[in-house]
Amino acid sequence: MTATVESPGNAPARRQQQEYTMSILTTTHLNFRGDARAALEFYASVFGGQTAISTYGDFGMPKDLPGADKVVFGQVENQDGFRIMAYDIPGRTADSTEVTGHTYREHGTTVTDQPFFVSVRGHTIDEV
Repeated sequence: MTATVESPGNAPARRQQQEYTMSILTTTHLNFRGDARAALEFYASVFGGQTAISTYGDFGMPKDLPGADKVVFGQVENQDGFRIMAYDIPGRTADSTEVTGHTYREHGTTVTDQPFFVSVRGHTIDEV
């Protein structure tokens, strides 16, 4: 990333180009009611890139329980910098109409009625 820095105060007007690396990364994280896999596959078909999908069953939910095949973590990322994340809200389906107005943790999962989150990544907690 390149930034233009101007001389301060009464100094002659000079412009310098400085290179720096921004180590904070934000990614849109979409929250679905059972169709996160289809959405991720669609984004991959449009933008290309690698798709990573893990299910609730992959993270320890008994595979015979309803919802074990749903997406707990999904991401599409391409070499041009496009990245989107998605998951299926536990216990919610496309025909669910329950609206609670907040986000909370239950049994180690995030339950929400919000349509998206923003994922913020950095090298350290202090940096973020």
